[in-house]
Amino acid sequence: MQRFAELGGYAYCDVAGVKLFQKSASDPPETMLQLTTEIDNVMHEAGIHPRLWNTGTTYSIALQAPLDATRARDYAVRFFLVGIYARKVNLERMYFYNWGGTKIPIVLQAVGGVPTDAALAVEQVQRWLAHAQSRSCGHGTAINLPPNVWTCEFTITEPGRTYDAAIQWTDTGSAVTTAGPHTSAVRHLDGTADPISPGDTITVTEEPVLIESAS
Repeated sequence: MQRFAELGGYAYCDVAGVKLFQKSASDPPETMLQLTTEIDNVMHEAGIHPRLWNTGTTYSIALQAPLDATRARDYAVRFFLVGIYARKVNLERMYFYNWGGTKIPIVLQAVGGVPTDAALAVEQVQRWLAHAQSRSCGHGTAINLPPNVWTCEFTITEPGRTYDAAIQWTDTGSAVTTAGPHTSAVRHLDGTADPISPGDTITVTEEPVLIESAS
């Protein structure tokens, strides 16, 4: 990639295709951001900043062990959240490998089968963000959160209502945060919601939640 960039190859490309993956499928999806940082550094040194599409994963993915249902659900959702987080380095698209396959660590929906919990969770996040505009993402103590907490903030515009929301999760374990001003609900991947008030304690885990503010 570095040599191709130095020789000006990306001047003839509409986008740069990259492959983002963890060292092991059982590693947190957030570790893929190490690759986005390296890619951005390579492009910056070459004086270019092409649009990036994540078009696949590592060749060895088919040889890796399946994840349990809970981890598969959480990691499938966080795969796409990592894509949103990496928009600051021109990452525009995240293609999941693969929808329909079964010889992979995270199965979303086998051909001819029903969606797994992982697929349904991805669908839930799609519903959360159908009318959303991404504002910012951050991580840990740099934005006054516990070290293992990640967040992406959005403005959501629906018919008759515009409100702020954030998706929060941890890379490992759990943490406690405090509901900010105007916070009204915490929504879960299974479609349930808990009412909450400003100043209340929120337990954040490896399962992403949507923290919604009143309009």
